[in-house]
Amino acid sequence: MDWVALARWILVAQGALGLLAVFVIGFAEQYINVPVQDAATGRVVLETINLRPILLAAAIAIIIVIGLFTWLIGFAIARLIYLMLIVLGGLESLSRIGGAPASIVGVTLAGLLFDIGFGFVLVMSLIHQPDRSSSS
Repeated sequence: MDWVALARWILVAQGALGLLAVFVIGFAEQYINVPVQDAATGRVVLETINLRPILLAAAIAIIIVIGLFTWLIGFAIARLIYLMLIVLGGLESLSRIGGAPASIVGVTLAGLLFDIGFGFVLVMSLIHQPDRSSSS
């Protein structure tokens, strides 16, 4: 099995979920009202901000970052660094489960399960190197 290719597909799927989240936010909340203090009068007024340009920039950033990580995952050192970041993120998630509401705990545990699965794929990609010798 090609573990590096599987890791790439997992990264692409993770990026697609991130883009889907950005699109859902864009459709649900197009504008937000932010209280801003007028410097001349000192009064607080509500200023309406259009979220779509910000979300477009976030979507472009997600595409660029996921594309870069998908390319970099072909290198063993990048997989090792990414694995270390996943372990640190998992430990951080475990540390904040204690005082969180039940819904947050459920989402955190789902994220931890995803991280464990992706960590397994990364470990297997580091351990199981494909045979590059040509058999004629």
